[in-house]
Amino acid sequence: MTVDGDMRAVFDALGLPPDARVDARVPKKLLIEQGAPTPADKRAIQDGIDELQWFAACKPATIGVPSFVDDTREYLEIAVVGCAFRSNANGKPANAPRLIELIHRAIPYPVLLISSDDQGVTISASHKRRAQNDAGRTVTEAVTAAIALRPHTADAIEAAFLQGLALAEQQHTDLYILYDSEGVERSFAEQLEKNDAVKVYAKLPGWFKVPTPLGSYNPDWAILVQIDGQERVYFVVETKGSLFADDLREHEAAKIACGKAHFETLAGDEKRVRYIPATKLDDVLSNA
Repeated sequence: MTVDGDMRAVFDALGLPPDARVDARVPKKLLIEQGAPTPADKRAIQDGIDELQWFAACKPATIGVPSFVDDTREYLEIAVVGCAFRSNANGKPANAPRLIELIHRAIPYPVLLISSDDQGVTISASHKRRAQNDAGRTVTEAVTAAIALRPHTADAIEAAFLQGLALAEQQHTDLYILYDSEGVERSFAEQLEKNDAVKVYAKLPGWFKVPTPLGSYNPDWAILVQIDGQERVYFVVETKGSLFADDLREHEAAKIACGKAHFETLAGDEKRVRYIPATKLDDVLSNA
């Protein structure tokens, strides 16, 4: 696979040690067998993926970050994978959002996926957890993504985002914390830090859960915003990559709806506590 310049720039920005490099081609056949549940998905992989390459394997032995294991997750490795999408024989662009989801599903490890098409480079991530009723199976959670990046013509915000991807800039407690700190949420945190309307914000820990009839839900952020010097509104925000805003799974969307109802009940008539999906800070401020 000939890695284009923008994909190479994103990978280089990670600052991984040489021992983490794999640089091995992944056959599309393997992807089809592991991650294509329908005939349409198989066609999408055949037509829309040029080649798939395993760039690096981030393990305790290769990057010096401990593994993570609890009752829900087992993070022994983070795979860094690259994929170039292509148009089919009729010139129709690849269905990038669906292909990205299929790649994350097919690989049993948490994946930092660097993909490219005519729109630019996308960086995506998706946490994995054990299936509740099948001990040998993993479940892919919601995919978050930063889309249409062009590292060689990046503006100031994109440049800061890319600089923040470096391994040396991440939390190193364990592989779960490392994976959680990469990608879209970091960009969101930088927006929070720079906006004067945001007085206090906190990344919520894993034990902070919203009970819903469909199971517990773990929001990402608690934010205190001051508007016009008077009104203070608390937000609990679940950040979702905008790439998949129109493609939330029904179960996931239902949990978000339950979370909104939960906080509306807590807030009462004053509506001082709100729960909203957001991909950027403007989504939060527009609801203030």
